[in-house]
Amino acid sequence: MITFNTKGLDFALTALFVVLFLEQWKKKENRPAGVIGIVCAAASLLLGAFNLLPLWPLDGGRLLRAALTAAFGLRGEAAAAVIGRTFCAALLLTALTLTLLHRAGPWPLIAAGVTFLRLLLMRREEKVVAFPRAKR
Repeated sequence: MITFNTKGLDFALTALFVVLFLEQWKKKENRPAGVIGIVCAAASLLLGAFNLLPLWPLDGGRLLRAALTAAFGLRGEAAAAVIGRTFCAALLLTALTLTLLHRAGPWPLIAAGVTFLRLLLMRREEKVVAFPRAKR
């Protein structure tokens, strides 16, 4: 079986979509293809940025946990958990503020709530322990 390494493919595709957008935008007759390209590029970048949030099941949370554990041992692992929970609480508080004080409608709170629930489910479903406790 042939394996294919897809590391960095999302950013390469984003660059390709941006180039397609710019080329299609210059042509006056085929603008829908350019708009589709820029929408795909924006979606890819937003997904990549979301994945870097410092919340545990996401890649950003894993990177934070690995870096702090490597630097500080078990104290770093606990600190990463506190940082992740604090970030999640800040996300929910921001969504609540946008919803109630700035009259942004219910969508920020719904999006943050769905994100929070999905993160809890992902953490619960995870079977592999990335950093097992050290035996004392």
